[in-house]
Amino acid sequence: MNVALLTPILVEHNAIMAHLPALSEQMIDGNRYLLGSFEGKFHSFNVITHQSGSKNENTALATERIIRQFNPLIVILAGVAGGVKDVEIGDLVIGTKYYGYEFGKVTPTGFAARPESGQYSKELLTLAQSVAGNGNWRKRAKNATESKVVFGAIAAGNKVIAATDSDAYRLLKQTYNDTTAIEMEAIGFGQAMQSYPSIRFLNVRGISDLLDGKSKSDVGGSQELAAAHMAAFVFELLYQLDISQFKIFGGMDVKELSKQIIGLILPIVKLDAVKEIGDDFKDATNGTVRELWKKVKPLFIEEYEELKKEPDDVDAQADARSELKRALEGKEDLKREIEGLVKRIKEEKPSGFNNSGTITVNKAKNVMIGGSISADGNVYFGDIKGK
Repeated sequence: MNVALLTPILVEHNAIMAHLPALSEQMIDGNRYLLGSFEGKFHSFNVITHQSGSKNENTALATERIIRQFNPLIVILAGVAGGVKDVEIGDLVIGTKYYGYEFGKVTPTGFAARPESGQYSKELLTLAQSVAGNGNWRKRAKNATESKVVFGAIAAGNKVIAATDSDAYRLLKQTYNDTTAIEMEAIGFGQAMQSYPSIRFLNVRGISDLLDGKSKSDVGGSQELAAAHMAAFVFELLYQLDISQFKIFGGMDVKELSKQIIGLILPIVKLDAVKEIGDDFKDATNGTVRELWKKVKPLFIEEYEELKKEPDDVDAQADARSELKRALEGKEDLKREIEGLVKRIKEEKPSGFNNSGTITVNKAKNVMIGGSISADGNVYFGDIKGK
């Protein structure tokens, strides 16, 4: 079960890594990911960590990349923040909603705010309330006995607010006066997550300063303290997380899921039946569809080979669905992962496969040698269109 943890800066990343003693490194498209395992009370987690960098645009891009590369069940933005209301250094803020406080319009009479906002996942917020209530997270951190956990709005912009005597702070208090903490990543994270409604997400922040005297607080080690408390809470939340208590992906039954899988990968089965397809396979298929195909193919390899011989044969399709159903029954982690891919494919409206049954094949030289291809609608080969 994959969980992604995004940390904007190094001190936060170090705090997360301290809870993952054995880590492996993956470099993907120039981005560095550290992978470790964590044993929870109910589940074993594959934890993917990435130092995303500060600012909203960097966080949005990092969120998109880590989801596409690792297909996590949950994504947590984990860091430190400046305290605005009802908090002290070392406290924790769990985001209930996020604001983009710099969104608006400059008018002759001043700045008119046009709020950009959203909410974090209800199921994770409910669990976070339980974690905060039992207080066991404090056992994972030093000097946390007096620290409290506050639930509230987190505001984000691309400016560091280092004083309460500033235009940015006055705007924040005037327009977003329920803000509890402020940082530079929440709106980018929240906007990116809107494209993945089946993935649950949360923002956990340790308070490292109270805006006034920020530099002095940082020099005194407040960032390290806040990051340690944040990481302790995150891992206690993972420890107590029981996926069975809420439906991460809607709880689709295996019969319906198997049916949808076959429907989605059937165009690939037909392409796979064509020999010497080479790079045209990648050009003609959506990335998440390929990811789904690679994930499920080993589950029904014999039935897949038969289906490849006669992709339109209803009996072969039924055999494939039955074997997939058998392979997925009782394997909740695998089922949820595959269900997440299925839902992501639907959300993406994959290029190459559309509702009319059209398959588009680019760079089509030799694609038809040694086999055949069929579709319910049109088939396009390069610039040549036919039926």
